[in-house]
Amino acid sequence: MHTLTTEIQERVSKILRENKLLEESLRQSIRLGKLREKALNNLINVERQLKKSEARFKSIAMATREGIIIVDREARILFWNPAAEKILGYTAADVTDRNIHELLVPERLRSNANEHFYRFVKEYGKEFESWTKHFPAVRKNGEETILELTVSPFESLNGWQALGSFRDIAHQKLEEERLKFLASHDPMTGLYNRRGLSERFGQDLKRAKRYKHSIALLLLDVDKLKKINDTFGHHIGDEVLHKISEIIEYTVRDVDYVSRFGGDEFIVVLGETQLDQATTTAERIRKRAAKEIHCVDNGQEISATVSIGVSMFPDQGHDLDSLIEAADSALYKAKEKGRNAVSRVTGEDEAQGGSD
Repeated sequence: MHTLTTEIQERVSKILRENKLLEESLRQSIRLGKLREKALNNLINVERQLKKSEARFKSIAMATREGIIIVDREARILFWNPAAEKILGYTAADVTDRNIHELLVPERLRSNANEHFYRFVKEYGKEFESWTKHFPAVRKNGEETILELTVSPFESLNGWQALGSFRDIAHQKLEEERLKFLASHDPMTGLYNRRGLSERFGQDLKRAKRYKHSIALLLLDVDKLKKINDTFGHHIGDEVLHKISEIIEYTVRDVDYVSRFGGDEFIVVLGETQLDQATTTAERIRKRAAKEIHCVDNGQEISATVSIGVSMFPDQGHDLDSLIEAADSALYKAKEKGRNAVSRVTGEDEAQGGSD
């Protein structure tokens, strides 16, 4: 009897243990089920957030004035917004799955662009750094422009990708170049202004001192320009000045340069030139100016003569100011001779010209 009771107790105990294990297993299953449900809910929420983010991105990308593109690690275009189409002329259908460098980069720069991009993918992409550069790009019609492009890498479900935003800055670059040009050039004649002359002459002067070369400076004044302005108007005077500037540029060598130094004054710099050569050049300018018809006003032909003073580096000065001062003294002597003359600073202060 005792043995039977003990056996029953053991069986009951075993059943209770098994029930307890089943109960614990059930609890764990319930907990795992809840975890799975939670994980599934989280995954659904993440997916929803991704879709919302993607929708926001597309909404912004479609509305912005900047071109927006997405490329993969092989530089294939995955996304192309309307602004990109407007800037470069390609539709999204034109560019999707095409290599961005083969499509947009000028052939002469394509190899460098490819090299830079793949180095960016390999070295910088992992660190999620970005860069901004200016580079030429080719529109669909074949015209070349300049883009300012900012590229930022990111990780997507499809792996490494890069988002680029760009804008056309060709007009801005042209305006910058125009302002840079006007900073050193006269807007009416296109010749160097005082600042441009000073910068260019400073460079030539250093070379001349190093290699012991001579430099000739011609200071040219348009005779009686005030009378032309008073008689015919300043617009005619401007035409005369423009014509004189063309005569000077046509007469001198390509290595020489000209500056409109003042209202009716021009400076010509002749590098590696001796005094006699400089005087000959000045005479050619004077004779041509005297013979040409500069403009016509109501059927009346208008001409003008010029007077020129010549100075030499290093004989009459060691910098621009001293050479201009010496040439101005020579020019004064040319005007004393009756204008339409060339005067050079020499030991005898001789003057030439005045008749043809």
